[in-house]
Amino acid sequence: MFTVVSRHFWRLCLFGLLAALALDAGAAAPQVTTISGNPLTIRIGSDTSFQILNAENPGVGQMFPDNAEQTADLGWFIATGGELYAPNFEEHPDGTATGGLALGLGKPYQVLTPVSISGVTGSGTANDPYRVTVVTDAGATGLRATLQVSYVNGRNYYSASWTVRNTDNMPRTFKAFFAGDIYLANDDSGFPYVDTTSSSPGGRNCTEGDQQSDYFILLIPQTPADAYAAKGYSEIWQLIGAGQLDNVVRDECLDNGAALQWNRTLDAGASTVLQTGTSFGAVPDIAQFNITEIAPNSGRPGQSLDVTLSGIGFFGGSGFEIGDGVTLSNLHLVNGTTATARLTIAADATPGPRDVRGGQSAEGPFATLENGFTVLDPEAPQNGSLQLNAATYSVNEGAGTLTISVTRSDGSDGAASVHYATANGTAQAGSDYGAASGTLDWADGDGATKTFTIAITNDADIESNETFTVTLSAATGATLGARSNATVTIVDNDSQQLPGEEGKARRGGGALGLPLLAGLALLLALRRAARRLAAPLAALGLAAALLPSTAAAGDWYAGLRAGFSDGSSTGRGLTQELRDAGHDVSARLDDRHPGGGLYVGYHWLPLADVELGWLRFGQSKAQISGDLGDGRALVRELADELPVGGDMALAALRLRLPITGPVAFTPRFGAYWWTSRTELRTAQRTYSRRDDGVGVDVGLGVSLTLARRFRLGLNGELLRSHGAGTQQLYTLQFESDF
Repeated sequence: MFTVVSRHFWRLCLFGLLAALALDAGAAAPQVTTISGNPLTIRIGSDTSFQILNAENPGVGQMFPDNAEQTADLGWFIATGGELYAPNFEEHPDGTATGGLALGLGKPYQVLTPVSISGVTGSGTANDPYRVTVVTDAGATGLRATLQVSYVNGRNYYSASWTVRNTDNMPRTFKAFFAGDIYLANDDSGFPYVDTTSSSPGGRNCTEGDQQSDYFILLIPQTPADAYAAKGYSEIWQLIGAGQLDNVVRDECLDNGAALQWNRTLDAGASTVLQTGTSFGAVPDIAQFNITEIAPNSGRPGQSLDVTLSGIGFFGGSGFEIGDGVTLSNLHLVNGTTATARLTIAADATPGPRDVRGGQSAEGPFATLENGFTVLDPEAPQNGSLQLNAATYSVNEGAGTLTISVTRSDGSDGAASVHYATANGTAQAGSDYGAASGTLDWADGDGATKTFTIAITNDADIESNETFTVTLSAATGATLGARSNATVTIVDNDSQQLPGEEGKARRGGGALGLPLLAGLALLLALRRAARRLAAPLAALGLAAALLPSTAAAGDWYAGLRAGFSDGSSTGRGLTQELRDAGHDVSARLDDRHPGGGLYVGYHWLPLADVELGWLRFGQSKAQISGDLGDGRALVRELADELPVGGDMALAALRLRLPITGPVAFTPRFGAYWWTSRTELRTAQRTYSRRDDGVGVDVGLGVSLTLARRFRLGLNGELLRSHGAGTQQLYTLQFESDF
């Protein structure tokens, strides 16, 4: 308890000081409205900050500070014009740890100005969710943000819709962030995590003993984000302060946070809608929804067209509409990313752009493709503009190819063409992707989307995500649109957590322990009895075996060594070995465990002893995820690759080389036989395999004689065996002559 309280105290002191330097001292604490739902209780601040409680973990806030009785370190941010506008964390009554925002920005950040916050409306049903609306301004930038929070009882997630409107008379470019300092159930540490289905960053509980909790906290971008991050909480705040997330998910147990980022440019009077879900516990079945394209994307009054809508999250209840004078009929949902319809433009439709709007269901999530379709002026020729269909792309290293789309919008009169080319970033052509360049051509009247393909190289290297760029240039017959450059991120598939079945592997639990302990105890008992029964044993001819004529009191000794063992493997190395063997899995390894044993020895020469002992290495443990269908083959591979854990019978020669006074240098050389059991537990069954082998032991140590018969020592040993790899054993030693 002291450790937890102390860590919270210093963390709040440090970052509270930094935040105090970043904010105006006169700002007031936010007003708070609470949705008292089941299982989630959601506290919403007038500064767009949150705290959430989950009835499955009573009394513990799911964001840091976990004991915050109002709102905590979770909220929305706007970065524009070189300034960052954030919730008023410094005035939160229960403290904050968001000082990294000021560190990343390099100067004080600004506070979002509260305009209004509503009470709770609705009854908490699917048709009438609880709702709270918060309105804030980003200073004098003209950006006004309206946040609507919705919650339906029984769900382990809530939804949020953030509408940002440019009330200024000039265009405004900005970045929006949604981020939090995660407190996973009852623990401020977790494994950063990304759900690959929905590109949702967050965290999951760290391993505790043999158990792995399935508790997740995720920030779900129902409006697809341009970037994300899941790593240490302070790193998250610094990235937001610096104005760019890095699409990196750290692979270690740490005090973690997560964030989403959207990049937007709004004309005067225009608005954009960003939708998210935030979940607690099991990963909910809510997908992204977005409309990315309609093709053809223009037409003349009185015209009817067969159009194709593209995006993600298209399901049975999805619907679409276009603005005044344009109707859709005969909607057919081909799959989750494609729909077709008949589009009809009224004869008196006013020329100009229209938003294409849609929803995954009647209650959302919703998406808007701004100015996605244009009604053309029937009198004027329209050559249109050519541009990429997105400003950023992300592709898994194992996808093989990436298809880039180029659209012709706002008209299709006359022939047109545009040149495309790739350029290196951190990703290099030839090793990470295939360089591509060429020309796309449109005929007169052709408004269809054109595509080109880039090859993606699937290497075996464990590396960070890498990027390259795609550029359009030299447009003829049409203008070059705003999206003429795009960044492509290649997501490494050699170190990330794979979706699929979860399993637990361990190697240890040999069968030598009890027999060897019994044998050593019997040897010690016989040795002690031999001293007392020397004469009777001599008459029976047994004294020579148990009490040699050259032996005296103190020639024999017994000892105990205790410490920890550490294997030479890493989680990434184990993952690579398993994938090289044909298993589509990833692994997290924990191979440092208690180790030690008992031994007896004989002072054979003045400076040399012989020893016989038993050692136990504890267990090597790993979390395995991915395709675990071939469990028998996988457990065999784990038996070869996991560091050995189990029991060992060791015979060694130990030297005693005096250093000074009672201190001696004690190198050890020996050989051992080990036995171990490897086990893989999946949801369906448990697979096991027992193996054994021989190896060599080389050790270095120092010994301190405390009295004539007692010694303390420190030892480090390197043990190497075919089939068991290399282990290090570090122990504290106590032994006594008898």
